[in-house]
Amino acid sequence: MKGTDHNTGKVISGIAHIVQSLSRLLSTPIGSCVMLRDYGCYAFELIDNPADESNRLKLFTAITDAILKWETRVLPIKLSTDTSRAASGEFNAYIDAIVVEDIDNLSAGETITLTVPLLGV
Repeated sequence: MKGTDHNTGKVISGIAHIVQSLSRLLSTPIGSCVMLRDYGCYAFELIDNPADESNRLKLFTAITDAILKWETRVLPIKLSTDTSRAASGEFNAYIDAIVVEDIDNLSAGETITLTVPLLGV
């Protein structure tokens, strides 16, 4: 699948397209897209909660649910986040995933690690 890089306007595909799609998905509050009210992720609502285990589990559940529903090219198997730079506005999700379809030089069934910036979070 090909798309357009939202920063440069150039054509992107493969892993770069998946990372961009995931970043957009996980940064979009549910209910904010007029024609797709259920598109997005509840991560936006959880991000300012205390960083305890309960809220961390809720965040990982929200991310996993959104990926399973909207991004069918990968299957998440492990999630982690880096909150060390959250004060500066940087927040990344690290997703270990199984490739579901052949992408770039990866075959279906291979495991990859994606670093997904959460924009606007």
